[in-house]
Amino acid sequence: MYPYLIELAKRFPQGIEIETGIDELASVFHCSTRYTKTLLKELHRQDAIRWTSFQGRGKKPRLLLKKGLHEVIRLYFQALWQKDEFQKAFQLIAEHDMFQDEEIKRLIEEAYGLHHIVHNAKPLDVFRYPYPNTRVVLDPLHTISRHDVHFVEQLFEPLLRFDQELQQAVPNLAQAVGSDDGITWRILLRKGVRFHDGSAVTSQDVAAALRRAVNRDRMFIAIERITIQDDGSLTIQLKECNYLFPRILCSPKLSIVSFRWIEDGEIGIPAGAGPFRLACQTDTLIKLEAFEHYFGYRPWLDQVEVIHTPNSLTFGLSTSVSSEPDEEAMKMEQVEQGADYLLLNCNETSVFHDAAARHWLYDAISSDAFCLKEEGEIAATSFLVHRSEHQRPRANVRPKPDIQWPVIRIRVQQIRPDANHMREALVLERLLHAHGLECSLEIVSPAEIDEEARNKYDCFVGGTAFGKDWMMSAMAMLQAKGNYFMSSMSEEGRRHVQSLLQQIQCEQSESARVRLYEEIESYFTGSATLKFLTHRRHTLYVSKNSPFYNIKMDANGKIDYRAIVKSHHSSRQ
Repeated sequence: MYPYLIELAKRFPQGIEIETGIDELASVFHCSTRYTKTLLKELHRQDAIRWTSFQGRGKKPRLLLKKGLHEVIRLYFQALWQKDEFQKAFQLIAEHDMFQDEEIKRLIEEAYGLHHIVHNAKPLDVFRYPYPNTRVVLDPLHTISRHDVHFVEQLFEPLLRFDQELQQAVPNLAQAVGSDDGITWRILLRKGVRFHDGSAVTSQDVAAALRRAVNRDRMFIAIERITIQDDGSLTIQLKECNYLFPRILCSPKLSIVSFRWIEDGEIGIPAGAGPFRLACQTDTLIKLEAFEHYFGYRPWLDQVEVIHTPNSLTFGLSTSVSSEPDEEAMKMEQVEQGADYLLLNCNETSVFHDAAARHWLYDAISSDAFCLKEEGEIAATSFLVHRSEHQRPRANVRPKPDIQWPVIRIRVQQIRPDANHMREALVLERLLHAHGLECSLEIVSPAEIDEEARNKYDCFVGGTAFGKDWMMSAMAMLQAKGNYFMSSMSEEGRRHVQSLLQQIQCEQSESARVRLYEEIESYFTGSATLKFLTHRRHTLYVSKNSPFYNIKMDANGKIDYRAIVKSHHSSRQ
C-alpha cells in the first residue's frame, strides 16, 4: 500500500479534506477505477486516509490524508528493511533525498550494531554492519580485492596462519610443516577439523586445493609433486629451494576447499572450515553464522549481517562503530600497507624508453596531488608505510625533453566492474595536458594482462593492498603471471629483479630478505619506472558507550568479526 500512499501524499495536503473522484485517483494510482476503489477501502481500513463517499448525484467523494509524505516514506523504509529489501529501502530514501532526514538517520543507526534476538526459540547475538559492496568473490583462489579477502578470511582457513607479532607462520589447519632442505616439505594436519558441510578435512582436500592453484597459475612457486601419505599427512616436493613456502601457505588464496567440490565442477561457493559459515549472499546482504564445530575459538557473535549501504559516510552509527565520532569517541586509525602507483614503461615501444622523458615525468609528478586528504590518504614513497614515513620524495625540477611526444597511452587498473583507478588516471591526464601533452585512457581488467602488454601502453595506473604478511604480498605481486611491474622493465631490469627475488626465496634470514626487497623497490624508483602515489588510511570511531568490546581492524581495515564480544558495561539488548 505504501507506494500508493506516497502518490497520494505527493498530490494532496495532510489533514485537509479535499473533494476528489475515483477517475482522478485512478490516474494518480495508474490503475483501473475498480482497483482504485479496492485500494481506497484498504487505506481507509488501515487508518492512513479517511475516504468519504456519498450517494446520489452532485456530491463528490472526500479524501483526508492522515500522514504526510515524509512520514509515509519513513514507514515504508521500515517495512522494506524488516523484509530485508535493503536496496529498495535505500533507493526509496535516495529518490526523495532523505538520507539526511533525522528520523531516517535514527532508524538506520538503530538497525545496525549489536542486537540480541530470538530466532526459533534460540537467543542470538547479531552484529549488523554497513558495507560498500556485497557482490564479492567467495572462491578463495579467485579473490581479486581486499573486500573479497575480508570475507574469505571469515569463511575459510589456510594450512598455516601468519602471526604479525611473531612475523612467522604458525599452525592452523596444519599442525606442523617442516623441511630439511627447503625443497621437500612434510605437512601434518590437525585432527578433527571439519568443513561447514560436516565432512572431514583430509590430505586429499589439501592436495586437490594446491593442485588447483598450480593448474590455474595462481602460485608463484613451482611444485614438482604432491604425495599423500595418509588422511592426515602429505609431502610436497618443490622444483627449487624456497624457505618462504610456509608463509606462502598462509595466503587466503590457498585456503583449503573440499576435493569433492573441485571434482564436481566447482559449482557455487565451496564449504569452508572457518569460524563463520555462509548463510546467505545477495546483491545487498551477506549473512554469516558462527560455525559451531570450528576447530579454533568459536566467535562470540552468533550471526553477522553485512548490508550493502550507499552513502554510509553520511551518518554515524549509534552502535558505536561509527563514521562520525561523538564527543568522547575513541579514534582507531590504520594506514594500509600497499599503495596506489604509476608505472612508466621502459620498453622500446614506449616513449618512456627514453630515460630523459621517463625521469622528467617521474619528477614532475607530485604524490600529494593524488591524495584524497578528506579520506586521510597520505603520500607514498614505498609500498611499506614505515618506509614512506622515513623517506622524502625528491624535489628535482627538470625541463621537459624536447622530443617528438606521441599520444601517451595510459592503462588503468580495473579491480571489478565498479572499482578502478580512473580517478588517479584523470589526475595524471590533467598534469600531462598542463605540459601540452595528449593522452588516451584505457581501463583494463586483470584478465587483459598478457605477454604482449609491454607493447600496448606507456603508463599503467594501479594500486595494491598488502595483507598481513607484506613480504609475501610483495612477492606474489612481483611474480604473478604477466604482471605490469615486470612487463614495464627492460630485459636487463627484469633479469636483475628476478635474481633478487630468487635470493629472497633462498634466504633464511628475515632481515636479509627485507634488505633484498628494499633493493628491488630502490631499483624500480631509481630507474624512474615506479612512482608511488598514496597510502590509504582506515578510520574507525568507537563510542565511550559502545556495546562492543575488543573492536579490531584486520589487515584490510575491516572489522574482525571473530574478535568482537559484548562490552561488560553494555546494557543494550
